[in-house]
Amino acid sequence: MRGWRHGDADPAERDARDRQVDAGASLGRRAPLALVLDIDLVRSMLGGWRDDPLSAGLVARELALAMIRTHLGSGRDVVVPQYLSRPGFAETLEATAGSRGARFVEVVLRTDAAAAERRFAERAADAANADGADGADIHGPFVGSSMGDVVEGHAAYVDGRPRAIVVAPAPGEEFVSVSALEAVLSRRSG
Repeated sequence: MRGWRHGDADPAERDARDRQVDAGASLGRRAPLALVLDIDLVRSMLGGWRDDPLSAGLVARELALAMIRTHLGSGRDVVVPQYLSRPGFAETLEATAGSRGARFVEVVLRTDAAAAERRFAERAADAANADGADGADIHGPFVGSSMGDVVEGHAAYVDGRPRAIVVAPAPGEEFVSVSALEAVLSRRSG
């Protein structure tokens, strides 16, 4: 499991592999009572989810949307650090935010195939270590695909999201920093 799930207060002490997702989580932690909602974690809380991960993922999204509606309805922020590559869910998140009078900002963290391959493998290993099962199935749609194809497909998806803000790591860096995300969001709200 990633350190932030355990309430680790110092992002600088986390493993490098966690920084990409932790950027969103760290950003969320800076806002009072912001909800950082990891939908994969919600899915893993469903009994027997590994028997039907697709259905479990859809149920987890429904639960997440209920949580988002409740939290936004209370006037609080929500951060959903989620890899999306198919139309539908981002639009649903945007509509949910709009229904609660909240501003929706979609930020895409761009990476190359080698970095993505490492992070996906490490996340699968983290999932396996968390519950003793094979963690590879958390990335079911990507099994058997080259990470180059996955990154290319994601880029095509993002091209269809003209309001999405694309942020790439600084030259020589593998991860996007929290300060880079804050700068983007501050320009967007200003």
